[in-house]
Amino acid sequence: MTSPALLISLPLRWKNKLLGTLWLASDRQEELGEEKLSYFIDLSQKAATAIVNHKAFDDSLTQRKQLEAVLAALDDAVIVTDRMDHHLCQPCSSIAAGVGRKAALGVSLARALGEGVFSAVSDVPLVNR
Repeated sequence: MTSPALLISLPLRWKNKLLGTLWLASDRQEELGEEKLSYFIDLSQKAATAIVNHKAFDDSLTQRKQLEAVLAALDDAVIVTDRMDHHLCQPCSSIAAGVGRKAALGVSLARALGEGVFSAVSDVPLVNR
């Protein structure tokens, strides 16, 4: 096995945090111009962004599964909303599994998904217990 004629090492950084290293090797000896170097730097930045996005997506799936497990274990009616008070689709479909839960909510979940909480339940009388 021969050594590469050209070896480039670029940091994979996200907000000043080192995520790893991108190694590029070539068996051709050539001068690395400013344009190619700029391309490889851009490639390393995009790779770092892809790594961070993948981790965030994976974390959100894990949290969603944990929330669904908690909701599936509850007997009480629950409405899960985002920061804008819109119903979240998947966890709410777990609630729809029990007829008693739907009756307790007094609202059609198909109608409520994506709506604001107060607009979806505005015609439902609130009961004090």
